[in-house]
Amino acid sequence: MADNDNTPVAGLEPLRQKAIDALCETFAQDQITVTDFERRVDLAHQAQSMADLRALLDDLPKAQTALTRPGPAGAVERPPRISPAGRTKEHEIMVGIFGGTSRVGHWFPARKSVAIGIMGGAKLDYREADLPPGVTEVTAIAVMGGVEIIVPPHVIVDVSGLAIMGGFDHRSEEPPTHDPDAPILKVNGFALMGGVEIKTRYPGETQRQARQRRRALRRAEREDDRS
Repeated sequence: MADNDNTPVAGLEPLRQKAIDALCETFAQDQITVTDFERRVDLAHQAQSMADLRALLDDLPKAQTALTRPGPAGAVERPPRISPAGRTKEHEIMVGIFGGTSRVGHWFPARKSVAIGIMGGAKLDYREADLPPGVTEVTAIAVMGGVEIIVPPHVIVDVSGLAIMGGFDHRSEEPPTHDPDAPILKVNGFALMGGVEIKTRYPGETQRQARQRRRALRRAEREDDRS
């Protein structure tokens, strides 16, 4: 324990990132307030020892093991859910025309899916889904409508698309994982006077909480750059 607490500052960076990841997940689960989250993230950036990082997580039972958990910084606490053999369909089509269609919660995505929103919407939430091993392909088509795709952090997402008088938006928040067995979500999209949006959120995290988390992380990073 003493050796770990005396880790050189240069060697703290992977552990610092693990601590911040644990705080993000704790905030997403609504276990700490946004003010407390901002304070702890700021202190994590200022930490000079393992003891400093431990102190930030000691009163958070689900986050306490983050610093001793094996694997690189950015690795998920629990691996992405993998669907059992025989439960994976090869193809699935979801269409929302003048209305909506959605897949949320615990579900089994097909290896190849097509989501279409025509003057309506389609929502695919993969945060609690059992992804098939290897590559899962999604073709998202929005025509005067929208397709929303939500993925958990650290899952590899490969995106390509075309927008004509519309939008195709994807902003990755996490560094790509180096786990060769991690599922890959490959999204191909087309938007015509509509939008395809790929979002990253923790399980249980609302859109508002995600904005607050990103804002707090950016603020802490700016403070760290100035120090």
